[in-house]
Amino acid sequence: RTFTYASDVSAPQGDPDDWLEFTPYGSQGGSLAILQASLTCSGNGDLELSLSQAGSEVAVWGSLACGDEDAVLQLPSGKAYLLHLSPAAGDGLRFVHYTLNIRNLP
Repeated sequence: RTFTYASDVSAPQGDPDDWLEFTPYGSQGGSLAILQASLTCSGNGDLELSLSQAGSEVAVWGSLACGDEDAVLQLPSGKAYLLHLSPAAGDGLRFVHYTLNIRNLP
C-alpha cells in the first residue's frame, strides 16, 4: 500500500529522466483510488512531473511538486500509471535529488 523511491536527475548532463510505474488500488474494482503523496527535493533545481496511462497523458490527476507533503491524488484504481520526473527547464547544470513517497489510502 506504500512505496518510497529516492533517486536523482540532472540536465543537461547526466540522467535527465526517471520513470516510475505503479498501480493504485481502490476498495472496489473500477473505483477511484485515493493516494497520499509527499515529495522532498534537494539540489539546485526543481522537478517537472507528468503522469500517463496506457500511453496517453493524464490531464487531471492532482498536483505534486517539490516540498509537498500529504498531497491527495485521485486515480481510477486497477490501472498501471507511469510517472515521469525530470529537471525543470533552466540554464546551466540542474541537479535534483528527490524522495517520493506514495501511500494508497484504504
